[in-house]
Amino acid sequence: MSRRVLILAERSESGITDASYELIEAASRLAGGPDGVSAVLPVGDASEAEGLREVLPAGELLLVEGPAHASPTADGTAAAVLHAREASGAECVLLPHDPVGWDVAPLVAARLGTAAATAVSALSWREDGIAAKRSAFLGKFVQEVEAPGLPAVATVERGAFPAREPGPALSVRILPSPVGPGDLRSRLVEVRDAGAGGVDLTAADVVVAAGRGLGGPENLDIVRELANALGGVVGASRAVTDAGWLPHELQIGSSGATVSPKLYVACAISGAIQHLVGMRGSRFVVAINKDPDAPIFGAADVGIVGDALEVIPALTEAVRNSG
Repeated sequence: MSRRVLILAERSESGITDASYELIEAASRLAGGPDGVSAVLPVGDASEAEGLREVLPAGELLLVEGPAHASPTADGTAAAVLHAREASGAECVLLPHDPVGWDVAPLVAARLGTAAATAVSALSWREDGIAAKRSAFLGKFVQEVEAPGLPAVATVERGAFPAREPGPALSVRILPSPVGPGDLRSRLVEVRDAGAGGVDLTAADVVVAAGRGLGGPENLDIVRELANALGGVVGASRAVTDAGWLPHELQIGSSGATVSPKLYVACAISGAIQHLVGMRGSRFVVAINKDPDAPIFGAADVGIVGDALEVIPALTEAVRNSG
């Protein structure tokens, strides 16, 4: 039996985001094909409707149009998603597991009187809801959770599904927004580039990333020395930035930066899916971890099983001597 699924599409300066195409793939599998997928995109002006239709390969594209959506806000986006869900009759709403999804999913779920399954990597129907899989304990375990009640709401982990190739939607509908600027409790004031002391992780050819297995911030100097020897920059796992060892601007993963360097060195990083998503585009990966079963080794071209506090200085010395 085919069922309709709604996804939230997003745009960046370069066009429709990769996360949107991953959501379309996830929704297509759940709906039994792309024809059962509706994609909602809140817009201030729907004049680009036909151009957007050509690049969103869903059953239908729903543009929720109005001045309330000229600048993105959580409550404005949630109102657009709820409006599109009612118009499409979707039994499940999928959002990206990113800062937008973190804000919007709870608002949508609360209005629908249901629960939101978060950071999911697999989805299936149940008689009265959906079942989802998600990683736990830094990727060492997989949980299966059930969200009872339809319509269901879930955020999908980046990288859990391959991105569907751009293509045309079967149809496009323009829906007048149910809210105006005066109905919103929040507004976008400005967008700032957080930077990171001049470091642009996304443009670096070499990234040396620090993980919590290093033990403490006092051991970060050996990571910096290796990065300097390789002519690269320092990145970090979420555990490291959450602990305050390094600024959040250096975080790599689904809730941080996505990098694609020529060389990626993972230092004492276990390799949870949230981190792997952020570095999966790396051309060559070297992993250093004392746990031979660490998931990071599954993504590595070269794996070194050993104490990072001993391996990293030896590797730095070898790099310097090779020059």
